Amino acid sequence: MKHYEKLQDILLGTRFRYYSDLAAYERQPMQFVFELYQPEDKWFTFGALVDQEFDDDLETQSRTGIGRK
Repeated sequence: MKHYEKLQDILLGTRFRYYSDLAAYERQPMQFVFELYQPEDKWFTFGALVDQEFDDDLETQSRTGIGRK
């Protein structure tokens, strides 16, 4: 892996979090998406996805400005 960065960290309410990262490898970038749930005091992985073809998400975000600071 050549580079790694956080794309999104969205807290939905107080107990559910959507978190995605971009990992840049030599041949292509990959997006890792984690859905986290906190029933008590610790976060647990509720779901996970590795997306090699996330260009639709990037195109949508670039048009809407989502993810910009």
